[in-house]
Amino acid sequence: MAPHKMFVLLYLVFFKCGLMVHGDPHQNIQLNPSSSSHMSHGSLFIRFDEIHVGKIIKTKFDFLDPSKSSAHHFLPREVADSIPFSSSELPNILPLFSIPQGSRKSMVMEDTLFNCEHGVILEGEIRTCATSLESMLDFVSGLFGSRDAIRVLTNTHEPTSRGTSDEYVTVEVEEIPVLKMIGCHLMPYPYTIYGCHHLSNTKTKVFRVSVEGNEGDQVKIPVVCHMNTSTWDPNHEAFQTLNFKPGAAPVCHMFPEGDLAWIQPSKSV
Repeated sequence: MAPHKMFVLLYLVFFKCGLMVHGDPHQNIQLNPSSSSHMSHGSLFIRFDEIHVGKIIKTKFDFLDPSKSSAHHFLPREVADSIPFSSSELPNILPLFSIPQGSRKSMVMEDTLFNCEHGVILEGEIRTCATSLESMLDFVSGLFGSRDAIRVLTNTHEPTSRGTSDEYVTVEVEEIPVLKMIGCHLMPYPYTIYGCHHLSNTKTKVFRVSVEGNEGDQVKIPVVCHMNTSTWDPNHEAFQTLNFKPGAAPVCHMFPEGDLAWIQPSKSV
């Protein structure tokens, strides 16, 4: 066996052992085959006029468990590039992770692959599914033009936070002026996959919002607002959640923990 193939095989063996020890990182993720896009945020959509100090937000944030070290780590690019990533190859992918065909886990994988290949693209949207950190950085730097100007924001919480709050009050709002923004959202899969997208034809505003929960949780959240939604699909889940039509108002969404907001700041942040 060639050294390269041996390395990939050994890595997958150790990776699967890690999944067995730490558990399934995607066991609580629900299938959403009817979604118009894999870039979905569900109840994390909010209105632009709700981004202010004192606003009460009724939502629940799921905190990642740091003890599950395999849950949200990229495979090395060499390994990721050697594994097929397409719907047609799913029967060959499943045995690599000891996942039975027809099982719920296989359905989740099928849904992710389908959305990466056939998800509805908004007008002016550029997207990719990144299977490695290197492929994500290539996508980001390709759109931004330079890695020197790249910053990343993510949802963070204080170590004392337990994730039990279901209502939060906004205590601080900071707008971050940006030239460009790319959202990368975790997708359910046996290893880390991010669905990344950029809207080139609409102004985007980015905020860093601090909230305090009714059970003592303290969270800092990136909030991204797309200011012009007039060309969006009327069936987009944002309009169903926020109850207005395309173009009537900006669409904003909070980033859950694990998702990444890559920004090209218009000034130092």
